[in-house]
Amino acid sequence: MVRELGTPEENDAEPGQAAPDDLAAWVADVPALVMRLEIWHTPEHFTLDLTVESLRVLEEAIVFTYAPEGTDESRDFLQGAMAYLGEALMNIGGGSWGWTAEGHPVVRPDAELGQAHLDPLRLIIAAQERGDFEVFGEAAGRLLEAVAARRDTDPAWKPVKVATPGLDPWEPEERHPWLARWLDARSTEFGTWAAATGDDPRAWDFTPESLTPLAELLIGRYGTGEKLAAALDEPTVRGAVWYVGEVAVRHRAAVWTLHTGAGAAGVDRAARGGVEATPEQPGDARAYRRPARGRGT
Repeated sequence: MVRELGTPEENDAEPGQAAPDDLAAWVADVPALVMRLEIWHTPEHFTLDLTVESLRVLEEAIVFTYAPEGTDESRDFLQGAMAYLGEALMNIGGGSWGWTAEGHPVVRPDAELGQAHLDPLRLIIAAQERGDFEVFGEAAGRLLEAVAARRDTDPAWKPVKVATPGLDPWEPEERHPWLARWLDARSTEFGTWAAATGDDPRAWDFTPESLTPLAELLIGRYGTGEKLAAALDEPTVRGAVWYVGEVAVRHRAAVWTLHTGAGAAGVDRAARGGVEATPEQPGDARAYRRPARGRGT
């Protein structure tokens, strides 16, 4: 689902009044927006590594291929670019997402940097107007300079970013190597999986509403729970398991965990009331609800 954002400009972010839930809804949308940006709106050499170099590739894509047509596709491109640009800037300067009175998201760098809010939408507008592919890099450069100046007074200081659930990396000690490989493989294969469903790939937008057509797809192909369980090694089912878990991660503040013992998994499931997804052995990967938390970059 492509959300409509408010702005006074004439483009795909349509005018609207900010509401209390707008910011939370935007943050929940960010992971799916970024994933679709990579798969459908950017060239093959674009890499989701949040680097300054990736921002130049994104800016080139915006200048050369983005047009404010008012369609779902163009809005999705714009909002994906806003999401990625904001996350890349926070990767440098920490901070969190904020929301303007005009009705669109902004980046609030770590308060200790003393920097003004950064508006991804206005940066994108400036990039189109200038066409020199330097706008995003200049914004990142100002943050890098501010971080360097702060570290001159305290070399151990690091900007702190409020985590974006479903997007920010795990701490290494939290993520089991097998689970990391499994999740990375599912993420890499998502575009192929979406195309293989036979539906419009853009329908798989990680919203709770998209679980209904997913259930219909699985029922249509496998018919019974027994047949579905027997097909856990098939790419369609592996992708579906991951997709359901990712919806929980994005919309229920869930986190993927790995359990290698059935007894422990049963106790944990009863105690925490999690959403379960069980891929192939050696363990069961599950997405469990947990409160979002801030962490350093």
